[in-house]
Amino acid sequence: MTSAAAVCDLAELLQREHALLDAVRFRFVETRLLLEAGEERYLARATAEVGEARSLACEVDLLRAASVHRSGVSGGGRTPTLLALAAAAPRPWDGILVDHREGMCATVAEIEAVGAANAHLARAGISAAAEALDILLSSDRVPSPLRAVEDGAGSVISLVSPRTDLASEDARRDEMELSLLVAERTYQDVITTAARLRMPALRRFLQ
Repeated sequence: MTSAAAVCDLAELLQREHALLDAVRFRFVETRLLLEAGEERYLARATAEVGEARSLACEVDLLRAASVHRSGVSGGGRTPTLLALAAAAPRPWDGILVDHREGMCATVAEIEAVGAANAHLARAGISAAAEALDILLSSDRVPSPLRAVEDGAGSVISLVSPRTDLASEDARRDEMELSLLVAERTYQDVITTAARLRMPALRRFLQ
């Protein structure tokens, strides 16, 4: 490090980034709990909140990259890793940077694990919704309003909220079809959000 001020600036940015990554983790866990509980009606909101939290983390990520560039530490033609920065930092900053690395590694690993679990549950939801839609469209009679189904792991996935005040069978069929199509789209958004939260650049920095 060129100065204690530079490493102090980096440590502060790492603390902010870690806090924002923790917010992403919280939103991801929240999404998983909604999927497991079959609360499909709240999934769109939770997925949007995941994206918002990730956007804030990305902003700090750019500031952190600029701080690393100002540090003057060589990365052998690549951006120096956090371990390389810690090795070049004076005491006690070397230990502080190592602690940040360990905490951020654990957080990123959990984000990726929960994201994978969310995608798995969402794919099960899409399959269940598609199956229910096929049954609905191929049947002469409208089936009873579907409340929930279970995936292979026993997790409950809500599909259609029951309604008893519809005036006609056709209206009930139309509402059930729309609900299933919306469910499929919501589950797909969960999968897309999980894919976008992969963080290879941050992973390389934390090596």
